[in-house]
Amino acid sequence: MKGIVDEFLPFLRKEPKPTSEIEVVLTQYAKVEVDKSFVDPYWYKVETATGCVGFLPKKHLAIIKKG
Repeated sequence: MKGIVDEFLPFLRKEPKPTSEIEVVLTQYAKVEVDKSFVDPYWYKVETATGCVGFLPKKHLAIIKKG
């Protein structure tokens, strides 16, 4: 599943919690791949185009729908 960052400069975190270490700062409109096997009510596990894997709050990501 694909997503696009819907917020200005959100943090990609190492763990799904707001106090977790920052993996990288994403840019608005960056495209990411969402790991559908990770289930959490507030976080997505994503991989960036450069291969960085981390966790992003769901409120910062818009899912790209096919069709």
